[in-house]
Amino acid sequence: MLKRIFPLLLCGLMASPSPAQEGYFREAVRTDGVPSAEGYARRLKVSRLQAERDRLWAAWCRAVSAEESQTLPPFDSLAAKQSGVLLLPDSLDRANEMPYYWGFKGDVSVLKGDLSRRDSVANLLCLHGSGEREAEWAANYSWSMVYDDAPARYIIPQTPLGGPCRWYFRSRQWAWRWMWLQLTALHGADARRMYVFGISEGGYGSQRMAAFYADYLAGAGPMAGGEPLENCPAENLRHTAFSLLSGENDYMYCRNKLVEIAARQLDSLRRLCPDDYVHRVELVPGQGHGFDYRPTTPWLRKHVRRTRPRHVTWEDFAMDGVRRRGFYNIRVTERPKDIDRLRWDMDIEGDTVRLDIRRVTYAPVRVDSVFGMTIENKKTYRPAVGGRFTLYLDEGLVDLHRPVTVLVNGRVAWQGRLRPDRRRMMECLATWLDPERIYACGIDLRF
Repeated sequence: MLKRIFPLLLCGLMASPSPAQEGYFREAVRTDGVPSAEGYARRLKVSRLQAERDRLWAAWCRAVSAEESQTLPPFDSLAAKQSGVLLLPDSLDRANEMPYYWGFKGDVSVLKGDLSRRDSVANLLCLHGSGEREAEWAANYSWSMVYDDAPARYIIPQTPLGGPCRWYFRSRQWAWRWMWLQLTALHGADARRMYVFGISEGGYGSQRMAAFYADYLAGAGPMAGGEPLENCPAENLRHTAFSLLSGENDYMYCRNKLVEIAARQLDSLRRLCPDDYVHRVELVPGQGHGFDYRPTTPWLRKHVRRTRPRHVTWEDFAMDGVRRRGFYNIRVTERPKDIDRLRWDMDIEGDTVRLDIRRVTYAPVRVDSVFGMTIENKKTYRPAVGGRFTLYLDEGLVDLHRPVTVLVNGRVAWQGRLRPDRRRMMECLATWLDPERIYACGIDLRF
């Protein structure tokens, strides 16, 4: 009972939520959808926007508490080796039980009192490799107790029985959504300090997640892995701290070659965008698949998520058949039917927002002769047409007291004064489930 009372008290301190708004959010949580919020439209003063965000977040917290039938076990030290089991939907995974360890490392007093101390807590999702499930899970737990990363909340899942150990499958993505809701809405976790990392297959999984869910993460730390960048486009890591460490002599599945390719690509991107693409991609000298994994999490926890970037790059693709609703402040409402991948570039300079939306195609340029796998591609881009999206903005991105111009693929698509609206704020919460992305204004556009 206490595990539900604490977050409700925390949310209740902010404001009294509206029953109607809570009902909207309950539907969004229950269906994992974005219901129409037309009936909640109401103009808001710029001076009242933060108070309104707090009020809506309170309603969201209550909705999550009411609708989520599975919750994390009572809070305890990670050293207690407390575990739980998450039941995955049958429609996504017939082997639908995902065990996990859950607990806290460090002095639990940081979760009480001074908010600045609570904001220093890292939230770490730790993924294991593809060996024998019980042994890999146990090894990941043991390593987690060694890392110098306290104070930190830890979730250490075990891959479900049946089928291969793959952390990007759609059932696992459903689990990440559940964990996000648990941590942010029910446990008061700082949504700016979410990290994913892992070893071997967990390294592959965390690299894929890093690119696909970059806008949720402060950092990602794959180890002993190395994915082809087609599966995890480096461009998406523009505002996500990224550490990729693998052994110099880890030749299996071209891991060392793929790490070198990732390093070159991220170095090139950082030269183009010197303030972005914070990364550390290295081959550990003289080491193979196993090495000292301790440097990763202390490096990750130094970084905090950027929640209002004015420059966004997103390669929009499907991961195990799942497509993102949007990325940062862009929500896709209709994709062109004949395009598999899109690249979005958004740049905000003063009162002008520029968006370039292009279709992406891949052509192999380097195939490994031993493993027969494509390890490097050349990308080509062409302007995309036939889609719709909503661009969300607020006082953190533009001056709401001045007219704004939006250009899409070089043409003026919208001009005028932005009007903060409660409807748009509610849409954002239903779209991203994120207290850091409750934007006040939205513009419906096409390309």
